[in-house]
Amino acid sequence: MREIKFRGKRPNGEWVVGDLNHYIDGHVDIVTYHDNVRACNCMVDPDTVGQFTGLKDKNGIEIYEGDIVKGVYKLSYMIEEVICIVMWDESGYWTFRGDRDFYGGYLSDLNDIEVIGNIHDNVDLLKGAAKNE
Repeated sequence: MREIKFRGKRPNGEWVVGDLNHYIDGHVDIVTYHDNVRACNCMVDPDTVGQFTGLKDKNGIEIYEGDIVKGVYKLSYMIEEVICIVMWDESGYWTFRGDRDFYGGYLSDLNDIEVIGNIHDNVDLLKGAAKNE
């Protein structure tokens, strides 16, 4: 079974990983654990929350929604290195170029994946990644 967990950014800039809580007043927090004991209910910016995809990159780094990844698409008609954003839609995790136009397909179709940043801290990594740039 796939591990369900989320990542979010605290107001102090720290990233935390754990279970996601939504509150009626609109704020969200992520519950972190240390040695299977609740360590913190950490308030996070809801715009930064991303779910774990269940995949790791070639270096063993967990891949979350909102990550910027570099990888290679090896299709029958092309081999191309790309930089993409990992996003979710109803059918699964997809990769999109910087302009959010569809590109490439399922995240799992990308080879030699490497997390190089995320859309909240490293938007500059997307320059030149959009089509026709």
